[in-house]
Amino acid sequence: MTVWPNPVEAWSWPLRGAVIAAALDAFLLANAMMAPAAQEMRARGGVGIVGFELIGSWTRADPLLDRWGVEGRGAARTTLWWDTLLFIPAYTALLGTLAGCVASHAGHRGWTGWADAAVVALYATGAVAVCDWVENFALSRVLSRDHKHNYPRIATTASTVKWLLLAAVVLTVATVALLFVAAPRR
Repeated sequence: MTVWPNPVEAWSWPLRGAVIAAALDAFLLANAMMAPAAQEMRARGGVGIVGFELIGSWTRADPLLDRWGVEGRGAARTTLWWDTLLFIPAYTALLGTLAGCVASHAGHRGWTGWADAAVVALYATGAVAVCDWVENFALSRVLSRDHKHNYPRIATTASTVKWLLLAAVVLTVATVALLFVAAPRR
């Protein structure tokens, strides 16, 4: 039994597969819908959404917004819209379900430490999503040129935490999953 409950443990294997498939489809659809807007942003200012996430200050944000113009800023808004409403929920469901499946499998093998690590990764996926939504809110305020707060710094901080947590989640899930290959069932 893990320290925190694994909500995926109660799901049937067909349900787990269906959630993974639906989340993967939504993830791919969101990427396809964001691609033209991302190309527009790069074409107008040389910076895509990740560069915008890490802009860090108004001193760097204002010239970028000027280079983008109305069309580039509109493309950034489109990207944020798809990211907020489809991409974030899709990767959260995908990674969270994968982490839950890996945790469940590790627990059944008696690998409680690895199961605990995967359950922590499942919950960390939710924290990644929250950081991404905070980042998107801050970026929307940057696009509106709301200088009341240091929204570029807020976006950069949320983005940095998001990327670090995401790397930890993916590394944990991949490590535990690869252990199943390396240590066959006895």
